[in-house]
Amino acid sequence: METKLIFMLGCGRSGSTLIERVMQSSFELTAVGEVTYIWEKGVLRNESCSCGEPFLECPFWSQVVQDAVGKVSEKDALQFDATFRKARGRLISVATATGHFHHPEPLFAELVTALYSSAAKIGQGRPILDSSKAPAFAAAVREVGVGKFGGLHVFRDACGNVQSLKTAKKRPHATDPEDAEIHPSRSILHAIARWSILNRQARQLVKSLKDDCATIFYEQFCRAPGESLAALEEGFGLVQRKSDADGTWHSVSGNPMRFDPEGSRIRLDNRWRTEMRPLDRYVTRALTWIQQAQLEESAATWLREATPGADIVRRQS
Repeated sequence: METKLIFMLGCGRSGSTLIERVMQSSFELTAVGEVTYIWEKGVLRNESCSCGEPFLECPFWSQVVQDAVGKVSEKDALQFDATFRKARGRLISVATATGHFHHPEPLFAELVTALYSSAAKIGQGRPILDSSKAPAFAAAVREVGVGKFGGLHVFRDACGNVQSLKTAKKRPHATDPEDAEIHPSRSILHAIARWSILNRQARQLVKSLKDDCATIFYEQFCRAPGESLAALEEGFGLVQRKSDADGTWHSVSGNPMRFDPEGSRIRLDNRWRTEMRPLDRYVTRALTWIQQAQLEESAATWLREATPGADIVRRQS
């Protein structure tokens, strides 16, 4: 069975979870969340799947892991997680900053091939949507060759993303109290560097994919999801989800969300406008405005070209 994989790229806290949930609700997809953290958050921490069950008790993931690698000991999980961490690479390095990613190790190739193949089989052959985001990890998966690969670069307004990276995020489904929140970036410059470097890497990877890619500006998606959904359907050849189909979402360490695909707008979280210090806002804008403009232009170009204008108007929510 050929694995058709749509891989979300970009920086953390860019709105990918919401977009993943919207796509999973709208199309015949198997949305699996951040596979790059499957050993850390899933097997080792046993965090909750978005279906509400602990990872190791989730009907979907227990079958996937068993089918892919069999019984996994703690020692195995630690080794597998170290392999995935190495594939993600370091943020600040000459290689990753310039878009030159390391070749995947044989163990990494074996693991991701087995995981995606099992997810595709248990997901009844539907395309897989992975929101791992890390461009280096995506490049390694693509090089392994798990099937037809498509990139989906999701980016958010720099100020909103940077402020989110600077704010501790609660992890309500964590079983260990020490993992109850995701710690923020160390400084405003560190957060800006994460946004800039990861989005630059994602853009480089998307360019190499040519037609097998899409670029979505999160704020634009929230204002008019119907446009982006129509373009995604056309660009990736997706099939709309039937009303009576099983809509259970199995995202690694995902928070359950509800979305009405008939709604015309999604409420934007603009708390950063009041929470972000003026000096931080000024520094962020000064250091990111050129890259932000380039990304927004790329997203607008993709949206114009992905679907004929008349079809977009017709399908707008």
